[in-house]
Amino acid sequence: MPIRNDERLLVEAVVDYAERRGLALTRLSHDWILVLEAAGRRHLVFGYDVGLNGAACLRVANDKAASFEVLRAAGVPMIEHRLFLEPIMHRFTGQSGNWQALLKAFADFGGDVVVKANEGTSGNDVHRVDSVAELERVVHMLLQGCRSIALSPFVEIAAEQRFVILDGEIVLAYDKTRPAVVGDGERTLRQLAAAVMTPEMAEAFGEWLAARTPRELDRAPDRGEIVTVGWRHNLGHGARPKELESSHPTVAANGEIALRAAEAVGLRFGSVDIAEAVDGVPAVMEINAGVMLEHFARAGAERRARAVEIYQAALARAFDA
Repeated sequence: MPIRNDERLLVEAVVDYAERRGLALTRLSHDWILVLEAAGRRHLVFGYDVGLNGAACLRVANDKAASFEVLRAAGVPMIEHRLFLEPIMHRFTGQSGNWQALLKAFADFGGDVVVKANEGTSGNDVHRVDSVAELERVVHMLLQGCRSIALSPFVEIAAEQRFVILDGEIVLAYDKTRPAVVGDGERTLRQLAAAVMTPEMAEAFGEWLAARTPRELDRAPDRGEIVTVGWRHNLGHGARPKELESSHPTVAANGEIALRAAEAVGLRFGSVDIAEAVDGVPAVMEINAGVMLEHFARAGAERRARAVEIYQAALARAFDA
């Protein structure tokens, strides 16, 4: 089920912060806009943006192709995202259309690509495509509802981590683990997957099912055999967060890439996702200027308190600046 605006953890953090600091709080647009005021100071919180990042940073972070271009110029590795505009926008570029460039990108990326809304979030409007016919269908569908899309190579990802950053410091790091089933030697893969399916997983689960053959689904995995369900690491599509200690080797290695990415786009408070391909090469998957910690906080009171603490630390930097 979607989270209502007034149920968001950030709203809880802002309300508590205002009460403890004696700040006036005005709640607008179903709690999507929060206004903090005290002693002539006025500060806005919009959506998941606490107001620390500059306008240009917000635009770049929300634009996957722009993020790739900026990071490439700064020498920070990121999975390539090529931009394709809604055709009417080509009056600003001088290009004649998309199709030839789309076919070239499809070939350049080995005929196995991910097509997504260029400014989408939470893993929505993301499609894996491995045929020209499907490429045409998905591109036409997406461009009906957005001005631009991004095309990237499909990368077999072994692991993905998220690093939450505040003013050049990693304040939270966690693995995003895809949903998986464990074989018992008796039930088929179809039965095992159905037993763990949740509403959050519905879209990704459907895609995964469609890509499996009847023979694969009717196989009974050996006892103890682990089979991942789906190819996405999005928390909103069934993946689970596992916090990483600061001493974990991943935090030192991939965290450095995340910090460089944040510096390149001017990100003060946000998160950077690092994908480790099966060949072991890490690269930025995406940058998020808005920080959503609901999925991380669901694991218990301790995590919830930690998430509120992170939000309030960012609020203090913003309001006291």
